[in-house]
Amino acid sequence: MALCSDLCTFELQKLTFTMKKLIGILLIVASVMLGYFGIQKYEESSKSVSIGSLELKASNEEERQNAFLMMGGGFILFAVGLYALAKK
Repeated sequence: MALCSDLCTFELQKLTFTMKKLIGILLIVASVMLGYFGIQKYEESSKSVSIGSLELKASNEEERQNAFLMMGGGFILFAVGLYALAKK
């Protein structure tokens, strides 16, 4: 009976370890995607037009702020994902 209990405990620990690794990998993938979309949104938040030596610029501050929030969220998710992968 003790052998079954030890084996079940070992399998449960192995499954828990695998789930933590999977969650860490998913968080890192999500962070890369969030960072990419944040960079895209940041680049789209401002436009400029040049006519000769005259340059006109327009930017959307709300979009720029959202882009920074997305990039910051991506950084936080990346850090949490690395922590989940490193923790045993």
